[in-house]
Amino acid sequence: MGYITILKNKIFKENFFMYYNNIRNKAILKAVGTTIFAAMFCIGCGDKSTGGGETTYSTITLDPDGGTVDSSRVTVTKSSDRISEAVPLPTPTRGGYTFRGWYTAKGGHGDKFTVAAWHLGDDTLYAHWTLAHYRITFDAHGGEVTPAYDTTGDGWKLTSLPTPTRDAYHDFGGWYTSLIDGTGEKVDADRKYDANTTLYAHWIYTGVHYTITFDVNGGGKVDPATEETDAGEYFRTCLGLKGTATSLSVGSRRKQAVQK
Repeated sequence: MGYITILKNKIFKENFFMYYNNIRNKAILKAVGTTIFAAMFCIGCGDKSTGGGETTYSTITLDPDGGTVDSSRVTVTKSSDRISEAVPLPTPTRGGYTFRGWYTAKGGHGDKFTVAAWHLGDDTLYAHWTLAHYRITFDAHGGEVTPAYDTTGDGWKLTSLPTPTRDAYHDFGGWYTSLIDGTGEKVDADRKYDANTTLYAHWIYTGVHYTITFDVNGGGKVDPATEETDAGEYFRTCLGLKGTATSLSVGSRRKQAVQK
Protein backbone atom coordinates (compact mmCIF):
# COMPACT_ATOMS: atom_id res chain seq x y z
CA MET A 1 0.00 0.00 0.00
CA GLY A 2 2.76 2.38 0.83
CA TYR A 3 4.46 1.82 -2.49
CA ILE A 4 1.20 2.42 -4.33
CA THR A 5 0.60 5.64 -2.43
CA ILE A 6 4.08 6.91 -3.22
CA LEU A 7 3.61 6.01 -6.89
CA LYS A 8 0.29 7.84 -7.04
CA ASN A 9 1.85 10.92 -5.42
CA LYS A 10 4.72 10.87 -7.93
CA ILE A 11 2.36 10.61 -10.87
CA PHE A 12 0.25 13.44 -9.44
CA LYS A 13 3.26 15.69 -9.02
CA GLU A 14 4.53 15.02 -12.53
CA ASN A 15 1.11 15.70 -14.03
CA PHE A 16 0.75 18.81 -11.93
CA PHE A 17 4.09 20.28 -13.00
CA MET A 18 3.43 19.43 -16.64
CA TYR A 19 0.08 21.19 -16.39
CA TYR A 20 1.65 24.18 -14.62
CA ASN A 21 4.45 24.51 -17.12
CA ASN A 22 1.98 24.28 -19.96
CA ILE A 23 -0.09 27.11 -18.52
CA ARG A 24 2.99 29.22 -17.80
CA ASN A 25 4.33 28.77 -21.34
CA LYS A 26 0.98 29.76 -22.78
CA ALA A 27 0.93 32.88 -20.60
CA ILE A 28 4.44 33.84 -21.69
CA LEU A 29 3.55 33.20 -25.32
CA LYS A 30 0.41 35.28 -24.98
CA ALA A 31 2.34 38.15 -23.40
CA VAL A 32 4.99 38.07 -26.11
CA GLY A 33 2.35 37.93 -28.83
CA THR A 34 0.46 40.84 -27.31
CA THR A 35 3.65 42.91 -27.15
CA ILE A 36 4.51 42.18 -30.77
CA PHE A 37 0.95 42.91 -31.91
CA ALA A 38 0.89 46.21 -30.00
CA ALA A 39 4.24 47.24 -31.45
CA MET A 40 3.10 46.45 -34.98
CA PHE A 41 -0.17 48.34 -34.78
CA CYS A 42 0.89 50.91 -32.17
CA ILE A 43 -2.01 50.10 -29.84
CA GLY A 44 -2.18 52.70 -27.10
CA CYS A 45 0.59 54.84 -28.56
CA GLY A 46 -1.60 57.91 -28.81
CA ASP A 47 -3.18 57.39 -25.41
CA LYS A 48 -1.49 59.88 -23.11
CA SER A 49 -2.90 58.05 -20.12
CA THR A 50 -0.71 55.06 -20.99
CA GLY A 51 2.44 57.20 -21.27
CA GLY A 52 2.47 57.80 -25.08
CA GLY A 53 5.63 57.57 -27.19
CA GLU A 54 9.11 58.84 -26.59
CA THR A 55 9.84 62.32 -28.04
CA THR A 56 13.12 62.93 -29.84
CA TYR A 57 14.58 66.18 -31.12
CA SER A 58 16.80 67.12 -34.04
CA THR A 59 18.41 70.51 -34.59
CA ILE A 60 18.91 71.94 -38.06
CA THR A 61 21.63 74.60 -38.20
CA LEU A 62 21.16 77.27 -40.89
CA ASP A 63 24.29 78.75 -42.48
CA PRO A 64 23.33 81.92 -44.44
CA ASP A 65 26.72 81.80 -46.25
CA GLY A 66 27.38 85.53 -46.29
CA GLY A 67 23.79 86.64 -45.74
CA THR A 68 21.71 87.16 -42.63
CA VAL A 69 18.87 85.07 -41.23
CA ASP A 70 16.52 85.74 -38.32
CA SER A 71 17.09 82.34 -36.68
CA SER A 72 20.21 80.24 -37.18
CA ARG A 73 18.64 77.05 -35.82
CA VAL A 74 15.42 75.15 -36.32
CA THR A 75 14.30 72.38 -33.94
CA VAL A 76 12.19 69.49 -35.20
CA THR A 77 10.41 67.11 -32.81
CA LYS A 78 9.26 63.56 -33.41
CA SER A 79 7.37 61.16 -31.19
CA SER A 80 7.45 57.42 -31.68
CA ASP A 81 3.66 57.44 -31.82
CA ARG A 82 3.33 59.90 -34.69
CA ILE A 83 5.13 61.41 -37.66
CA SER A 84 6.66 64.80 -36.91
CA GLU A 85 5.40 67.92 -38.63
CA ALA A 86 7.75 69.70 -41.06
CA VAL A 87 8.96 73.11 -39.91
CA PRO A 88 9.09 75.95 -42.50
CA LEU A 89 12.55 77.39 -43.10
CA PRO A 90 13.16 81.17 -42.90
CA THR A 91 14.25 83.25 -45.89
CA PRO A 92 17.67 84.87 -45.50
CA THR A 93 18.74 88.16 -47.10
CA ARG A 94 21.96 89.31 -48.73
CA GLY A 95 22.61 92.59 -50.52
CA GLY A 96 23.24 92.18 -54.23
CA TYR A 97 22.24 88.52 -54.29
CA THR A 98 19.10 86.48 -54.89
CA PHE A 99 18.28 83.62 -52.51
CA ARG A 100 17.85 80.29 -54.32
CA GLY A 101 17.10 77.92 -51.45
CA TRP A 102 18.58 75.83 -48.61
CA TYR A 103 20.91 72.98 -49.55
CA THR A 104 22.77 70.26 -47.68
CA ALA A 105 26.07 71.47 -49.19
CA LYS A 106 27.49 74.87 -50.09
CA GLY A 107 27.21 76.32 -53.57
CA GLY A 108 23.79 74.86 -54.27
CA HIS A 109 25.07 71.28 -54.05
CA GLY A 110 23.42 68.35 -52.35
CA ASP A 111 19.69 68.14 -51.68
CA LYS A 112 17.42 71.17 -51.58
CA PHE A 113 14.96 71.62 -48.71
CA THR A 114 12.10 74.06 -48.31
CA VAL A 115 11.12 72.75 -44.86
CA ALA A 116 13.06 71.20 -41.98
CA ALA A 117 12.23 67.50 -41.75
CA TRP A 118 12.98 65.10 -38.88
CA HIS A 119 14.83 62.61 -41.06
CA LEU A 120 17.58 65.22 -41.60
CA GLY A 121 18.74 64.61 -38.05
CA ASP A 122 21.23 67.07 -36.55
CA ASP A 123 22.48 68.58 -39.77
CA THR A 124 23.41 71.90 -41.42
CA LEU A 125 21.69 73.56 -44.37
CA TYR A 126 23.46 76.20 -46.46
CA ALA A 127 21.88 79.18 -48.22
CA HIS A 128 22.51 79.25 -51.96
CA TRP A 129 22.88 82.64 -53.66
CA THR A 130 23.15 83.92 -57.20
CA LEU A 131 24.29 87.37 -58.23
CA ALA A 132 21.39 89.79 -58.50
CA HIS A 133 20.84 91.67 -61.77
CA TYR A 134 19.20 95.10 -61.86
CA ARG A 135 17.42 96.99 -64.63
CA ILE A 136 18.82 100.46 -65.28
CA THR A 137 16.49 102.77 -67.21
CA PHE A 138 17.80 105.81 -69.11
CA ASP A 139 15.59 108.92 -69.17
CA ALA A 140 16.90 111.15 -71.96
CA HIS A 141 15.01 114.13 -70.50
CA GLY A 142 14.08 115.79 -73.78
CA GLY A 143 16.62 113.97 -75.92
CA GLU A 144 16.90 110.52 -77.44
CA VAL A 145 18.88 107.52 -76.24
CA THR A 146 19.53 103.95 -77.36
CA PRO A 147 19.18 101.59 -75.58
CA ALA A 148 16.46 102.86 -73.29
CA TYR A 149 17.53 100.43 -70.55
CA ASP A 150 20.28 97.97 -69.68
CA THR A 151 20.95 95.21 -67.11
CA THR A 152 23.83 95.01 -64.67
CA GLY A 153 26.38 92.24 -65.02
CA ASP A 154 29.32 91.09 -62.92
CA GLY A 155 30.01 93.26 -59.92
CA TRP A 156 26.58 94.91 -60.28
CA LYS A 157 27.96 97.25 -62.94
CA LEU A 158 26.98 98.24 -66.46
CA THR A 159 29.37 97.50 -69.28
CA SER A 160 29.02 101.10 -70.48
CA LEU A 161 26.70 104.09 -70.42
CA PRO A 162 24.98 105.25 -73.63
CA THR A 163 25.33 108.80 -74.95
CA PRO A 164 22.01 110.53 -75.67
CA THR A 165 21.47 113.18 -78.33
CA ARG A 166 19.43 116.35 -78.49
CA ASP A 167 19.21 119.46 -80.68
CA ALA A 168 22.14 121.70 -81.58
CA TYR A 169 21.54 123.96 -78.59
CA HIS A 170 22.16 121.32 -75.93
CA ASP A 171 25.30 119.45 -74.96
CA PHE A 172 25.05 116.27 -72.92
CA GLY A 173 26.21 116.88 -69.35
CA GLY A 174 26.17 113.33 -68.00
CA TRP A 175 23.86 110.84 -66.31
CA TYR A 176 22.49 111.67 -62.86
CA THR A 177 20.39 109.85 -60.31
CA SER A 178 17.72 112.57 -60.35
CA LEU A 179 16.44 115.43 -62.47
CA ILE A 180 17.95 118.89 -62.14
CA ASP A 181 16.93 119.55 -58.55
CA GLY A 182 20.29 119.45 -56.77
CA THR A 183 19.66 116.14 -54.98
CA GLY A 184 21.11 113.70 -57.50
CA GLU A 185 24.67 112.59 -58.11
CA LYS A 186 26.54 112.06 -61.34
CA VAL A 187 27.30 108.46 -62.25
CA ASP A 188 29.84 106.77 -64.47
CA ALA A 189 30.44 103.25 -65.77
CA ASP A 190 32.15 102.19 -62.52
CA ARG A 191 29.05 102.70 -60.43
CA LYS A 192 27.67 99.67 -58.56
CA TYR A 193 23.89 99.31 -58.34
CA ASP A 194 21.91 97.64 -55.58
CA ALA A 195 18.40 98.11 -56.99
CA ASN A 196 16.50 98.86 -60.20
CA THR A 197 17.41 102.47 -61.01
CA THR A 198 16.47 105.29 -63.40
CA LEU A 199 19.21 107.61 -64.62
CA TYR A 200 18.43 111.07 -66.01
CA ALA A 201 20.31 112.91 -68.73
CA HIS A 202 21.44 116.43 -67.84
CA TRP A 203 21.84 118.97 -70.61
CA ILE A 204 23.91 122.15 -70.95
CA TYR A 205 22.20 124.79 -73.02
CA THR A 206 24.60 126.38 -75.51
CA GLY A 207 22.26 128.89 -77.13
CA VAL A 208 21.52 132.52 -76.19
CA HIS A 209 20.43 133.18 -72.63
CA TYR A 210 18.22 136.05 -71.51
CA THR A 211 17.93 137.83 -68.22
CA ILE A 212 14.40 138.49 -67.01
CA THR A 213 14.11 141.55 -64.77
CA PHE A 214 11.04 141.83 -62.54
CA ASP A 215 9.76 145.40 -62.17
CA VAL A 216 7.26 145.62 -59.32
CA ASN A 217 5.94 148.84 -60.84
CA GLY A 218 5.66 150.81 -57.62
CA GLY A 219 5.03 147.81 -55.43
CA GLY A 220 7.25 146.28 -52.77
CA LYS A 221 10.45 144.34 -53.22
CA VAL A 222 10.74 141.14 -55.24
CA ASP A 223 13.26 138.39 -54.68
CA PRO A 224 14.95 137.52 -56.90
CA ALA A 225 14.87 140.69 -58.95
CA THR A 226 16.18 138.90 -62.04
CA GLU A 227 16.12 135.37 -63.47
CA GLU A 228 18.02 133.80 -66.35
CA THR A 229 16.29 131.78 -69.06
CA ASP A 230 17.43 128.42 -70.35
CA ALA A 231 15.22 128.41 -73.45
CA GLY A 232 17.13 130.69 -75.82
CA GLU A 233 15.39 131.43 -79.09
CA TYR A 234 12.55 129.11 -78.11
CA PHE A 235 11.62 131.55 -75.35
CA ARG A 236 11.68 134.54 -77.71
CA THR A 237 9.78 132.81 -80.49
CA CYS A 238 6.96 131.59 -78.24
CA LEU A 239 6.48 135.05 -76.80
CA GLY A 240 6.87 136.82 -80.14
CA LEU A 241 9.88 138.81 -78.92
CA LYS A 242 11.99 140.78 -81.34
CA GLY A 243 15.10 142.89 -80.91
CA THR A 244 17.46 142.95 -77.99
CA ALA A 245 15.07 144.25 -75.33
CA THR A 246 11.34 143.82 -75.01
CA SER A 247 8.81 144.88 -72.37
CA LEU A 248 6.01 142.57 -71.31
CA SER A 249 2.93 143.56 -69.34
CA VAL A 250 1.27 141.04 -67.06
CA GLY A 251 -1.56 142.61 -65.05
CA SER A 252 -0.14 145.64 -63.22
CA ARG A 253 3.42 144.31 -63.45
CA ARG A 254 6.00 144.63 -66.22
CA LYS A 255 8.66 142.17 -67.26
CA GLN A 256 11.60 143.06 -69.42
CA ALA A 257 13.56 140.51 -71.46
CA VAL A 258 17.08 141.55 -72.25
CA GLN A 259 19.50 139.64 -74.40
CA LYS A 260 22.56 138.62 -72.39
